[in-house]
Amino acid sequence: MHWTTVASILIVVVGGVILFGFTDVFGNTLKHGEQRTSCQNSVAMKDIAFWKIGEINCKTNTLVIEDTDPKVIMRTVAEEAYWCWWQFKEGQADFQSLGIDETPWCFICTNIDFSNRVKEKYPVGISGFDSFLKETSLKPKFNGAYADYVPYQYLSNSPNPFDLTPLTTINTQKFSIAFAITRPQGLPPGIAYSKEFYEGKFENEKYLYGLVYGDEDIKKTCKTIKVQ
Repeated sequence: MHWTTVASILIVVVGGVILFGFTDVFGNTLKHGEQRTSCQNSVAMKDIAFWKIGEINCKTNTLVIEDTDPKVIMRTVAEEAYWCWWQFKEGQADFQSLGIDETPWCFICTNIDFSNRVKEKYPVGISGFDSFLKETSLKPKFNGAYADYVPYQYLSNSPNPFDLTPLTTINTQKFSIAFAITRPQGLPPGIAYSKEFYEGKFENEKYLYGLVYGDEDIKKTCKTIKVQ
C-alpha cells in the first residue's frame, strides 16, 4: 500500500476519534447546560409567581473524576460549585415559597465520585483548593476569579467575626456539593455563606444562603436534604 494512502487512512481514523470524543463531551456539556438552565428558570419563576409553580425543576448531577491531575480535579469541582450557585441565582431569589419547614434546607447539586487511581494517589484528599479558587479566572462566565463568585469560606470559632476559615481540601473518597438555605438564628456551621452575608449586604433577613461541601458536612448540617 502506498504511504500516502496509509497516511490518509490514519488521518481519517484519528479525525474520527477526535470528533467522536468532542461530540461526546459536547453532548454531555449541552445536556447538563440545559438541565441547569431549566433549574435556574424554575427558580426564577418561583421568585415571581410562586403560586403558579410546583416543585423547582432541578436535577442532581452525578459524575466520576478519573483524571489524576490535581488542577483538573480542582477545576472540575470548582465548576460544579459555580453551576450550583448559578442555577439557584446566587441566593438572590425569594425562596420563601418552597415550603421550607426545617432549615438548613439543602438541595444536592452534584454527587462527585473518584476513580480508584485518584483515591490511591490522594488518600487524604487534595489540598490547596482555596488557593486555586483565588488564583483561577472564571472568565468569560464571570469577571473575576472563582473565589469572587463561589462561596467557599466558613465562619470560624474566633471571637473576631472577620476571621473566616476557607475550604482548603477536596475529599477524594466522595464529594457532594449542596445549595443551602437557612434562617439567620444561630448561624449553623458547615455552610460556606455568600459574600453578601460576610459583607453585610444581604437584603432578605428571613433566609441566608450558601453552599455545603462534602458528604459529612451535608449530613451534619442539613436538616432537609433534597435530591432529584
